[in-house]
Amino acid sequence: MSGKACSQIVFYNYFLKSCGETKFSGILMSIFRCYICFVLLLFSATVFAQKKISTDISFGLRKSFSDDQLKTYITEPALVSVEYYSRKKFKHPYFNLLANVSYPIVSNLKLGLQSGIYVHYLERYSAVEKTASVSVPLQLTGRYTLWKVKNNFFGIDAAAGLLFFSIDGYSDKYKNAALLNVAVFYSKNNEGLLKFGIEKEVDYVTTDLKQISQYSPEDIFKYSIKKLSVAISYGIIIR
Repeated sequence: MSGKACSQIVFYNYFLKSCGETKFSGILMSIFRCYICFVLLLFSATVFAQKKISTDISFGLRKSFSDDQLKTYITEPALVSVEYYSRKKFKHPYFNLLANVSYPIVSNLKLGLQSGIYVHYLERYSAVEKTASVSVPLQLTGRYTLWKVKNNFFGIDAAAGLLFFSIDGYSDKYKNAALLNVAVFYSKNNEGLLKFGIEKEVDYVTTDLKQISQYSPEDIFKYSIKKLSVAISYGIIIR
């Protein structure tokens, strides 16, 4: 294995370790460490990339919407019942910092890979409220330019992948999520990048039924929570 590959693996492992959910006393240090690793990964990708590969760094805000939907699961036989959300919005706005490395397949289409950090604060996960939590996305991206007016570019931007995190909420364990973003974008001179769109997150949750009741005939119950958010971001394109 080459020295460059070894370095990228070390950076990646450290990145995931330091970007886990943290307590309030360590959240600022965790975000700082994530930011340093994020910059190092971005620098490595930019330095070793070919000239045709472009990189953009963006800061985004998200605001969750849609109605909460509460459902009930009953074991067989009906000894234990569990109320759970199939759809739930985040209580507070949240933000992210992302880097995207892309390659032009044709003149108006770029495909790439995106990662960074998501930060939430004062969110409740079942019976536990977290002061702050940090998660790490890894997504495939596509950017299609619909039309160009002089030096102004308009088009569609999409990303799909996973969001890595782990949170224990008493009898519930939140472990990773599917993440999808679709947005329209505007870019001037291929330098600034403004995006506005929708983000869908699907959290994967496992409930320990034996922890709720020792008489439960089933051990675990698995379900997912869908969350929708309005997304806006602004980034800088590095050629």
